[in-house]
Amino acid sequence: MTPEFDFNTGKSYQQPISEEFIERNSSLVNWCSVSLYQKLSEEFIERNADRVDWACISKYQKLSEEFIERHADRAEWDCISKYQKLSEEFIERHADRAEWDCISKYQKLSEEFIERNSSLVNWRYISEFQKLSEEFIERNTDRVSLPWINYYQKTTKNYLKISGSNTI
Repeated sequence: MTPEFDFNTGKSYQQPISEEFIERNSSLVNWCSVSLYQKLSEEFIERNADRVDWACISKYQKLSEEFIERHADRAEWDCISKYQKLSEEFIERHADRAEWDCISKYQKLSEEFIERNSSLVNWRYISEFQKLSEEFIERNTDRVSLPWINYYQKTTKNYLKISGSNTI
């Protein structure tokens, strides 16, 4: 029995639909919706690379770094930078494609990585979204946003009082 399926929205109302079903009905399915709602294998995406919606694939599908590298020209790098879990090595290899505001906000970054890429990261987002040591903060007081540090980081010091700054 074929699951009840809406070809306009790509949603299966009973269960996820099989990749085989999608390929058998490739001219009828809404590929944007399939790319958004169905869990797709990397092999399926590669076989249908000219049909899938790459913005949805980049945002909603779990992709390996190897897959992203093979399809670097099709991938939506703002979505990749925000929604995919990326290694620091991968980010550095693709520094020219990465969306650094998203990297700074959504990826878990080491302090060493942040310092190596200090001219690329968004320091306001680093101050708010990354877990930073007091030693790191003190080494980078000229780069971090001290009001955000005081508000979002667990520290034993009030860095605004120390620096005399009170602007965001």
